[in-house]
Amino acid sequence: MGHAEEIRRACFNARAETLDRKPAFRESFKSMRCL
Repeated sequence: MGHAEEIRRACFNARAETLDRKPAFRESFKSMRCL
């Protein structure tokens, strides 16, 4: 797997309206709140 592929797999998009309810983003949202 190349570097670009690793970055693409690591990036996620989330809706601000549901960010605190989605398991994938919940803990990050609580501790890092970066939009």
